[in-house]
Parts: sequence; C-alpha cells; structure tokens
Amino acid sequence: MSGPSFPAAPVTGSNAIGSFIIGTSLIGSIAPFNTWSTIISQYADSPILDQLISNWFQYIDQTVNLDLFFDNLWNINTANGYGLDVWGRIVGVTRTLTIQTGRFFGFEEQGITVDPFGQSPFYTGVPATQNFNLSDKAFRTLIFAKALANITNGSIPAINQVLLNLFPHRGNCFVTEPYIITNLLTQSDSLNMFPWGLTGSTVTSPLTGANAGVSLDGTNDAWLWQRNTTGLAAILQTMPVQAAPITYTVSIYAKASAVNNAQFLYMEVDDGTGTNNQQTVFDLNLGAIAAGPANTLGGPAPFSNASAAMFKAADFYRCYMTFTSNSSGVLRFVLSGSTSGNPNISFGTDTVNNSSLILFGAQLEASSLLHTYVPTTSIPASVSSGPNMTMTYTFNFQLSSVEQAIVVNSGVLPKPAGVTATVVQI
Repeated sequence: MSGPSFPAAPVTGSNAIGSFIIGTSLIGSIAPFNTWSTIISQYADSPILDQLISNWFQYIDQTVNLDLFFDNLWNINTANGYGLDVWGRIVGVTRTLTIQTGRFFGFEEQGITVDPFGQSPFYTGVPATQNFNLSDKAFRTLIFAKALANITNGSIPAINQVLLNLFPHRGNCFVTEPYIITNLLTQSDSLNMFPWGLTGSTVTSPLTGANAGVSLDGTNDAWLWQRNTTGLAAILQTMPVQAAPITYTVSIYAKASAVNNAQFLYMEVDDGTGTNNQQTVFDLNLGAIAAGPANTLGGPAPFSNASAAMFKAADFYRCYMTFTSNSSGVLRFVLSGSTSGNPNISFGTDTVNNSSLILFGAQLEASSLLHTYVPTTSIPASVSSGPNMTMTYTFNFQLSSVEQAIVVNSGVLPKPAGVTATVVQI
C-alpha cells in the first residue's frame, strides 16, 4: 500500500492548542497543506496517482517565493533595491536627492573645504548632475526617519528623537524654535582692535606659512595669538553688563598652532577684580577639558553654576563655559595659552616664551545654551528668526553633503505649514 498509515502521525508544526504534546510533537514550520487530505481512501493504493498529486503540490508550493517576498520587500529591515523603493513611496520619500556641493574627499591640511573618507566623493571634475541616488543602507535610514516624522506629534522632543535616530553616536543635534541670539562681545573676530587688549602677547592675521588655512566662515581670517614672555600674557575684553546675577555662555573657536603649539587654552571670566572668577583649561591637542571650571583665586563673590565643554568644529574646537555672574556691572573675558595645563600655578604664564595658538569668533551671550556664532563689529549684534517663521536644525558636528541633502531636501523632518526649516552646523 502506498498511502500513509492510519491514523496519520503528527506532522512538523502540529502545534495547535490542544494538539501539541511537549516532548513528543515535532517542532518546525507548520505544513501549509497536506496532500493526503485530498486523496480518498480508494485511491490511496495507487502509487502513480499519489506521486502525481505529491509532485503537483511541490510544483505550486509558494513557500520559497513568500519567504523571498517577505525578506526582500515586506520586511523593511531586510528589504533591498525595489523593495526599499516601494517603502519609500509608502512613507513619501525618494531615493534620488538633489545635492548642492562643492566638497570632495581630501585631507585635514585643506581645512573645512574637504571631507574625510565615507562622507564625500573623490573629485572627478564638474558633475553632470546634482542628483544623487542613496545606497540601500542610507535610504533605509531615511525611510525609518520619515516614518517617524509621519507619526510624530511635531513637538521639539519628538523631532529631536528623530534627529538622534537619523545621526546616532555622532554628537548633539537638535531643533530650536525661533530665537534671538545676541553676541555681547564687540569686534568678535577683530582681535587687534579696541576693546580687545593685549598683555605680553601679539595677534596677527591672516595666517601665513605653516599655520595658513581657512577659518570656519570660509576666509583666512583666524588669528595667531603668540606670547612674547614667560610671564603674564593674555588677550582680554572688558564690557559693561547688567548689574545682576545673569547666566551667560562665553565661547571661542580655537585650535593648536602648527608652530610653537600652546597646547592649552585658558579661558577666564571675572568681574574685573580678577579674584571673583571662573577659569577653565581646554586641551587643544586631546580635545578634552584639562581643568576647571573653578574659581582658582578664591574671591569672596565668585561666579556660580559653572560648566564647560568643547567639541570639534572642522579643524577647530569650539570651547565654551556657562556661568552665573555676581552683581557686578562688569564682565572681563580673558584668554591665554600655555604649554602647561595647571591653572593654579600657570594661568597666563608659561615656561616657553613664544608659545602660540589660533583663535576665531569670540562670543558672549546671555543664555544657558550655546548658539550659533554671531559676528560683531563695534557694537553687539543679534540674529533673529521672527516668531512662527523658521525652525533651525542644529548640529555640532560636520554633516556630509549627502546627510545635508537628506535633512534639507527630503522632507524627512516635520515642520508646520508655512514654516521654513534651516540647517546650522556649529
């Protein structure tokens, strides 16, 4: 007899409630169809008929096709090619983006005009088109982000989470509502002009020789600060402020000099007396806080709630300190450089009489947050993005051309109708 034994033995995957016996029933995929359920008993002893029916089932079995359909199209985690294109149409994004770029692969010596491996292409001449097709990996990330944007409630915390998912493990990225930024420091990038003052040091610009390069604003206008003594050497600016405790954030872009490197940047803010202050030491070689913030001279009314941080901005570091002032109506911002990182014994002094560092774009703002740099001349300057007009997506790391295109052109990040979204890198 060619037919199966009767009653039929359990088959793989017979795990319906009440029929699965632990330790006895076979485990595996549930058989989608049992051919013997279609053969009446009088034909069970016909091997030719039985074989034809079994072969026919194998011929029309769609299990493999369904598995491939699920993996390559339906499951977004494994979908590729056409499958991801379908998902893009579902959520409302396209694989092809328009990229405005003049950036290509290059080396650090070329400053911010180039990108490292994995961010921008090799230069191949003037491109024939600005359209760029995302790879499956990049497009999958875009689809996930757009899906999140489609279901988000549009709040800033929700959009921030989308940004963190889109650019994980890269640094801070966030969206801000319209705001006004005022840089209270004057001549913010004219360090040789009043009200900047110099003690035991000089400043020169534009940079030349081994230090020549491009500043963050695209011009060669950074400043070489160089001491000319082992004693006190600094650059400083004193300004009137409101005579009340106010939270400020002070910042400057700095990097190590290629010649006579003063590895450590000293930043001090005080009330004009020098004793009521906060000091922080930034290591420009390691990109880390070396000391502070601290009131190293122990004045009777030191600034409080001080914190400090630094992050990479192209080949500079943006070094900043946040603090709450005392009731003095004066703030004095002091910068110095040294080959020693101990503020208690060497602030403003050095064992090397010609150590130097490179500075750009000083800023003081009445805020507990660091914002985009605002250049100033002889008076404080502000930038404003009027109420309910713009949203700003801020990144404290460098975006590649493709990443910028994803943010700007793809509509991946939500914004209210009639509102313009801009991208800022600090």
